[in-house]
Order: sequence, then C-alpha cells, then structure tokens
Amino acid sequence: MGPPPPPKPKQSRDSTFMEKLHSVDEELASSPVCMDSYQALEESLIALRTRSKRPLKDVPLGQLEAELRAPDITPDMYDPNTADDEEWKRWLGGLMHDDVDNEDEDEDDPEYNFLEDLDEPDTEDFRNDRAVRITKKEVNDLMEELFETFQDEMGFSNMEDEEREDEENVAETRPNFNTPQALR
Repeated sequence: MGPPPPPKPKQSRDSTFMEKLHSVDEELASSPVCMDSYQALEESLIALRTRSKRPLKDVPLGQLEAELRAPDITPDMYDPNTADDEEWKRWLGGLMHDDVDNEDEDEDDPEYNFLEDLDEPDTEDFRNDRAVRITKKEVNDLMEELFETFQDEMGFSNMEDEEREDEENVAETRPNFNTPQALR
C-alpha cells in the first residue's frame, strides 16, 4: 500500500487565477511607474517583483494614487458620465495634479508668541474669607512636612540628630506604659 495519488487540479479555478496573474504582469510591463533600469521585463516571477527589485523611489505619490484601481470598486463607479458638475471635476483633478502650492503661506505666517497670550488672574485666587483660610496649626504641620521631605531628599542629617534628641527628651518625661513601673 503506497501513498494516495495527488489530487487532480481544478482547471477552471486555476485558469482564472492564471488569467488574472497574466493581466497583472501585462499591466506592470506596460506601466512606466514600476519600471527600474536594472530590472528586465522578461523576469515575470512574482518573487522578483518586490519593492527592493522594483522601487518606486522617483514616482510622486499623486501619480501612484491616480493609477490605483481598488478591487472592491465596480466599473460603473468609474463611469465619467455620473458627475456632470464641471467645477467638481476640476477640483478632483486638481487633487491629483497639483503639488504643494501653499509654501508662501508659511512665510507670511508669524511665529506664535506665547508672551502675548497671558491669562488674566482669576479673582478666586485672591479670596480671603473664612472658607479659604488655613489655620496656623495646619500651616505649621505643612511646613514641618515640607522640611522633612526636603531633608530626606537633600540628605541632611544634622537636623535629624537634633530632632532625635528632642524626641528622647519628650520620651523621658512621658511614662512608658510598656514596661512595668513602681506605683508612686
């Protein structure tokens, strides 16, 4: 017993594929867009039609877009009789043929000056009523937290030593509830 015989090729499907492939080859051969001086027309293998073998380095983008025929667009969409408006046709044609002509606009456009665009001060920032006041205790707590953070970032140890001595003095005056003490 040997391996099964290979399946028979489907003639109708392969022939339509080959027809499409040949039509693509003919279109590429006739189009000057995809030509490169060191690529011969006889090389019809699809592996030889890569971007490195046939580069489009000197072809403008507008020309490539003009030659694009999307596969999902039916031929009746390309019918030129559907649009009767001449101005619309000129505008569409101008999109494909005009290169960038607005270079003079950049020269006339002044640079943005952010100093001229200063914001007006908000009156809410200058309120001084009871709803926005901060108590002295809260200010002191915030300042202590700020100094502690600043000392930690800068690596100051002198002030930390003084704080430890202050904490030890406070600890000596307070009773230590974790150790047994004699009754007085």
